[in-house]
Amino acid sequence: MDDDENARRHAVAGSHCYPGGPELTEDLTAAIRAASAPGMTPGAGARRYVYRREPYGRAAIPTSLGTVVVDGKFLRTEDGPLLELWRQYPGGMLDVYIPAAWVRPISREESGWVDVYDIVEDASLLDR
Repeated sequence: MDDDENARRHAVAGSHCYPGGPELTEDLTAAIRAASAPGMTPGAGARRYVYRREPYGRAAIPTSLGTVVVDGKFLRTEDGPLLELWRQYPGGMLDVYIPAAWVRPISREESGWVDVYDIVEDASLLDR
């Protein structure tokens, strides 16, 4: 991948939590991780969504810094009560388990963050 393509992917993937929202920083991601629910494992009944077809969602996560709204993909579900929220940002990766009640499904077009692997499948996003 050349430098221009990589820069376009980072521009689309971004680090904003949602359109118009704050940048994901280490302090903000630490606060989000602290809200993560324990105990979600495949042995506890977690189901993984189909690889590279995971749904997008917007989660309102209560943290010590206030409620943070984050767009991401949902990799796993535990029969309704919990979801695994995942997304990349320039400083790293956010991967947390949160109550499904904190989430609403959104389309990829609505999301303030787009998985770079989805960009490969939809080259039109690179022109945004």
